[in-house]
Amino acid sequence: MSNFVSFLILVLGVFLSLFLFWKFTRDDYEDSDIFALWFIALTGGFVGFFIVNLFWRADSLLAGLVTAVLLGAFRARRLKMKLFEILEASVPSIFLFLLFVLLSWAVFGITTGLVADVVIIVLVLALFFLFKANYRRFLWYPSGRVGFASLATVAIYFIVRAIVASFAPMVLSLILVLFSPIATLTFCLFVGTLCLVLLYIRSERNDLIRFSRNKR
Repeated sequence: MSNFVSFLILVLGVFLSLFLFWKFTRDDYEDSDIFALWFIALTGGFVGFFIVNLFWRADSLLAGLVTAVLLGAFRARRLKMKLFEILEASVPSIFLFLLFVLLSWAVFGITTGLVADVVIIVLVLALFFLFKANYRRFLWYPSGRVGFASLATVAIYFIVRAIVASFAPMVLSLILVLFSPIATLTFCLFVGTLCLVLLYIRSERNDLIRFSRNKR
């Protein structure tokens, strides 16, 4: 019975994530392209998950997410979709799906780590919608270009995970890199820093250029 309930929760998560993704992209792209992109990413994610699950079960969720993201990005380029627009729609959809993954695990038992992961994902989802509604008001991000909410949210999420990996590596249940605490810290810091760099580039600011010229 628990397995069936867990499966229903995952199915609900898939449909709600698809709805959220469609809601953010419906004004810019055809429904057929949106669903084709989602189908490719979802199928690739499940295939990656089940293949890795046969050999390295602990790493299967990470493998599924990476496969889904890579295939989704490739398909988006083939459909001539703008990657940052797709990123802006994908980030809340992925976090929502991860939330339902955690809820499906909760059917089998609630732990401190599970609760901590749920709280973190709920908070970053709230941050995303807060950033999405207000980022055009930020004076230091003058361009108002799409991508701020997703990049900032992902950066905060992984930086928080890096901090947790540094001080309490076994606290969270949703472990994204399982090789060692050092690998987790490195991976999280890399993704967080990459998002911050992309965010700076998207802002089209020239602070570093002006700073280097002033130093001369």
